[in-house]
Amino acid sequence: MGLRVVLDPREWPVLLAERHERAGRPGAAERIYRRLLSRQPRRPSALIGLGRLLLRERRFEEAVVVWRRMVDLSPQRVGPVFQLARALHRSGKIEAAVDQYVEVLRIDPGHEKAAEAIAELGRQDAADLVAIPRTALALAREHEKASDWERAERAYRTILQENPQDRDALLRLARLLSLDASRLEQALDLWRVVAEGDERAPHALVQRATLLERARRFAEAEAEYRAALARAPLDTAALMGLARLTFAQARWSVAAATFETLHRLNPGRPDVLVGLGRSQQALDRIDEALASYGKVLALEPTNANALLYSGRLLRQLGRTQEAVRAWSMVCSLTPGNADAWYELVFMLASAERDAEALAALDAAEAALPPVAATWVKLGLAAQAAQFHDRAVDYFERAIAAEPEVAAHHARLGQHYFRQGIIDGAFHHLLAARELKPSDVAVAKQLVDTVHALNLVGVDHVDLAAAPPRAGGILVPERLFDLVRTLADTAIAPYEPLPRRIISVTSSLAPGGAERQVVNLLRGLSDSTPPLDLGLFCISLSRRTQRDFFLPLLTEKSVAVVTPPDNALESCLVLPEFAPHAHLIRSFPPDMAGLIAFWMREFRRRRPQVVHAWQDATNLTVVVAALLAGVPRIVLGTRSVRPDNPRRRLKRFMQEGYRAVLGHPAVVLCNNSRAGAADYADWLGIDPAAIEVVYNGIDFDQLARSVDPQRQRTVRASLGIAGDAPVIGSAFRMSEEKRPLLWVETAASIQRLQPRAHFIVYGDGPMRADMQDHAARLGIADRLHLPGRRDEIGSCYKAMDVVLLTSRHEGLPNVLLEAQSLGVPVVAPDVGGVAETIADGVTGWAVRSAEPQRLAEALAGHVDRCLTEPGWMSRAREQAPSFVRGRFGMEAMVRRTLEVYGIAP
Repeated sequence: MGLRVVLDPREWPVLLAERHERAGRPGAAERIYRRLLSRQPRRPSALIGLGRLLLRERRFEEAVVVWRRMVDLSPQRVGPVFQLARALHRSGKIEAAVDQYVEVLRIDPGHEKAAEAIAELGRQDAADLVAIPRTALALAREHEKASDWERAERAYRTILQENPQDRDALLRLARLLSLDASRLEQALDLWRVVAEGDERAPHALVQRATLLERARRFAEAEAEYRAALARAPLDTAALMGLARLTFAQARWSVAAATFETLHRLNPGRPDVLVGLGRSQQALDRIDEALASYGKVLALEPTNANALLYSGRLLRQLGRTQEAVRAWSMVCSLTPGNADAWYELVFMLASAERDAEALAALDAAEAALPPVAATWVKLGLAAQAAQFHDRAVDYFERAIAAEPEVAAHHARLGQHYFRQGIIDGAFHHLLAARELKPSDVAVAKQLVDTVHALNLVGVDHVDLAAAPPRAGGILVPERLFDLVRTLADTAIAPYEPLPRRIISVTSSLAPGGAERQVVNLLRGLSDSTPPLDLGLFCISLSRRTQRDFFLPLLTEKSVAVVTPPDNALESCLVLPEFAPHAHLIRSFPPDMAGLIAFWMREFRRRRPQVVHAWQDATNLTVVVAALLAGVPRIVLGTRSVRPDNPRRRLKRFMQEGYRAVLGHPAVVLCNNSRAGAADYADWLGIDPAAIEVVYNGIDFDQLARSVDPQRQRTVRASLGIAGDAPVIGSAFRMSEEKRPLLWVETAASIQRLQPRAHFIVYGDGPMRADMQDHAARLGIADRLHLPGRRDEIGSCYKAMDVVLLTSRHEGLPNVLLEAQSLGVPVVAPDVGGVAETIADGVTGWAVRSAEPQRLAEALAGHVDRCLTEPGWMSRAREQAPSFVRGRFGMEAMVRRTLEVYGIAP
């Protein structure tokens, strides 16, 4: 059979079956073929292999059945039709065999073996039937094979002059004309003639639809697909075309229904399932989409499309480890797939697994060819992963490989612009402009860059003449100073609408700060006299759970606003923005659109107070608010100074804060005294200049949410005995929470309390790391990670002690909530933790720096809680009154209104 190289892993079973055939083991080969066909009844390679084997084994009746199935799949393929004819011939079905041989000659008039078989059978009438057009058709086919389209066309037209109804010539000429977009109308006319020649067959109508779709005449294409389905309602080609067309038009419901019909017709067709999954995903039918991708992977575990689409969806759902596994598999199976490497690097970096992300970049570099296209793709991956230096290196390699390609310079220039490295942006955008003057997008970006340079006092002509450099001129650092100057000298505060307050946050995703935003708005909504409240969110995407806390506001009178995608352009065209348009455009793109939108809304709504939450949002909002003339701007910080470049710290933050603080409208606040002191040290200001507003918890609402039945079933649902000690927590499983230290502490506790179990509610990028670490430490069966839960009060009540191990904290809600329900707490003395605990009375703030010693110290205090019944009883009794007195909603609302300068 010769040597075959099979690169597609899906064909490995077929290759194994062929090897069994060559080795004289037909039984083993047949079992493999039949097993494959039991899973995928229409798999061509398995049908062909089994049909060939049955012919060799002289099992002609069975061979007829198999080859008929293959011909049904591919009626225009010569090989299967000829093999069916042979099987019929050998089984004694002469008339049927002759019909199939004739069909072979209709498809391929030059097929000598079919003609010889007809002659052998003594059927001269059949031979005469095909002999007349055979020579001309064979000649036309030879011209077509030689890509001599003009002579092939002349040959087909000669045949049609003699016999205008010759179906073979019509089909072949129509196909030939379909290859030339400039002859679309002629091809459409021929396919119409073919369609009219057989009013039952849908094929010609499908061909017309495909041509119309390519020409972007979508309405006509859909009409042809539907006409084909009117003839043959279950025609797979027409259904697939209609599904593809409606999907491309974002008509997800129609596409999904069509793909579902196709799936019912052929449950084993992977491309249909992938299309169905994508349609379901677009309709937010997330579970169904994942199920569809899962069916594909059950049929073909290495299907790259299913792995990629499911991986992207899993990433959006926060199921990080599953997404990483999917993309890792694609990269392993198809190492030349640059898109897969991009996804893998981005996902690992998003999960804060930087070392693995960098290793994936190195692996991609080794696997992909060292050409400019590779450097561009890797540069984009490094850019998305926020590896600035690597991105610059890759884009520079692309420029070195193809220095005359303007797009390479443009990408690096745009990367520098996003980073606020304005001199680097200018030099490369200028180079791109010189190489390709017609690129409007680059020209526009270059103009914005020149305006940014002029704003910060740099002459772009002088800069163009200077040697190229990058890093000497940084924005938005310099832009914050300009904003402050404008606010001090040129912008007067507007007359606000009394008691109108707008809070601004990035989202309402699961998290402590997001919960506090909602708690504050709920508390403020009950104020008398009433307040006019608004909430601006950058994103409330349901798919990524950025609307997690939104239901808590449905009963309150809070206007919720999110910016449109085109916020920058739609706002800056307004006349009122003309004086500041260049300034706003000069901010990095992820800030500029938000600044423009917030500024417009602040001017229209005229709030008395704008309250921003968290560092990145603060520094966008304060620019918009100062330019709009907001009279009171509260910048709410959480925890301690930002120290994580991937999640919290941006290069410009320190300079940005320093520029705006001191303006009479701007107030900085923190949720703990320790956090305020740390920010003050970072910014070089007096700690007394930072207001402290403790977190406020709606303890009554939390208590009401406790379900005694749920409290009893929490342990049982996890297989935990009712009298076993349970140590638990709830946090985002990311580096700053030190989840691996939490697991190490749990292992130390388990040595002191052998019957102990451990529960952590929440999710995050280090969830899988926690599970792996627990397995290494031998407590995998004791660590339970149930995910996020709405009924967190009932979950706390199922715990004996709540444990935190964070590297830094502001004022952790989990400690306050647990104590309010009578659960003692143990945590390291970091940030504002000590302010949340009556040390030694309601729990312990443990002082220790070295992680191993800290784990042992935390474990010892947890053990003390569990082994001193008297202490535990007093803690349960005193903890609720302690936190209610200091961290209740009333106290937070009263203190917040003081910071706002609004009388209660």
